[in-house]
Amino acid sequence: MKTDVLIIGGGPGGAAAAMFLIREGITPVILEQEEFPRFHIGESLTGEAAQVLRRLGLEEKMNQIGHPVKHGVRVYGTNAANSWFVKVSSRDQDWNLSDSTTWQVRRSEFDHMMLQEALSRGAKLIRGTATKALPYDDGSLRGIVVRRLDESEEEVETKMVLDCSGQATFLANQKVTGPKYMGSYDKQVAFFSHVRGAIRDTGTSGEFAPNNTHIFYHKKFHWSWFIPVDQEIMSVGMVTP
Repeated sequence: MKTDVLIIGGGPGGAAAAMFLIREGITPVILEQEEFPRFHIGESLTGEAAQVLRRLGLEEKMNQIGHPVKHGVRVYGTNAANSWFVKVSSRDQDWNLSDSTTWQVRRSEFDHMMLQEALSRGAKLIRGTATKALPYDDGSLRGIVVRRLDESEEEVETKMVLDCSGQATFLANQKVTGPKYMGSYDKQVAFFSHVRGAIRDTGTSGEFAPNNTHIFYHKKFHWSWFIPVDQEIMSVGMVTP
């Protein structure tokens, strides 16, 4: 199989990349091993993520689905002795920074919507897993070996590979993109649950809007989160080394 661009990973990053490529007249192939919708954490979008969705023409769809609107993040210091509010912000085409809003999302629904939108605009989908990078002698890639769900394997030749595999970091693990830098966050563990009936702020906008994120800081590498997933469910979690 041959394609101009192969995107590894059909999550939001891969789906968004596919839509931008299609806008430029390029039809990519997305490689994704999981069946959507599927559970995933990472429910709170940044202001810049919202700008990407707006540039893709998805703002109306996000609001129609009813994803909670996020105006910012309330951060509480140790023992809640103090707190401060960080507004959602984003940059325009001239790189000017301004206040904005974004969304909290249930990832199973959001990721499924993004992938289906990319496919409806013309992207192609292969269900399977990238298993091996195929380099030329100069180190550049000529393709990827793909294992399909039926365990058959084939080589996909491509002019470009976009690694949108998230934490799987396929190309880094294949030593194509250089050493993998883990940083400090790989030494932390998160415990979380989704709960109903959590008390929310009662304002309509700004720092007292009901669907903002709340972060509780204890000490370095120890913190917890409080993120509305939809109008009923709250994601509550704790991070610790």
